[in-house]
Amino acid sequence: MEGPLTPENPSPLQYVKPRVAQNDLGATCSTLPPLHSQSIKVRPVQVTDQALIHILG
Repeated sequence: MEGPLTPENPSPLQYVKPRVAQNDLGATCSTLPPLHSQSIKVRPVQVTDQALIHILG
């Protein structure tokens, strides 16, 4: 939670297998209360590790 995020971990909130489209997830997150949508900027992203996606896919 402290310090900048590393290139290997671009987001503190990540998922492996999407259950909804990225655009729909972004739209849902934009409707969160201002603390989460504007200050904290909750924006989950899919992990970039293709091996992990493949293993759990």
